[in-house]
Amino acid sequence: MGKKERLLRELENYSTIGKKIYFKDKSRKRYSIVGKVEDEVAVWDKKYGYKHFIQKIKYSEEMKMKMKIYKNAKYGFRFGYYTHDAKFRRIVWGQYASHMPEDMFRDLIGQAKHKFLDK
Repeated sequence: MGKKERLLRELENYSTIGKKIYFKDKSRKRYSIVGKVEDEVAVWDKKYGYKHFIQKIKYSEEMKMKMKIYKNAKYGFRFGYYTHDAKFRRIVWGQYASHMPEDMFRDLIGQAKHKFLDK
């Protein structure tokens, strides 16, 4: 098996369940622990080498305090993707990803379902 095929197989099975998520606070130039990835769902785009996912993140105590305006949110959800670097040496995080509290996520998914699927 070649280097490219090995990395694509590794990417297909790649998961970050159990790992901590950090956000960079640009105003204070430090990182905050958002929480830990509790679970995820993913789809694999083998043709282009992307693993798209939604992660369920259990908030850290620090994040719970910051998110109390969202009905004391305990969980957040993050959309993102993993892919490989240009030289097929390693798996890398997709540069653009979104994160939101649970209530906001439910609202967004509900709107999408209503608008795109319930017709």
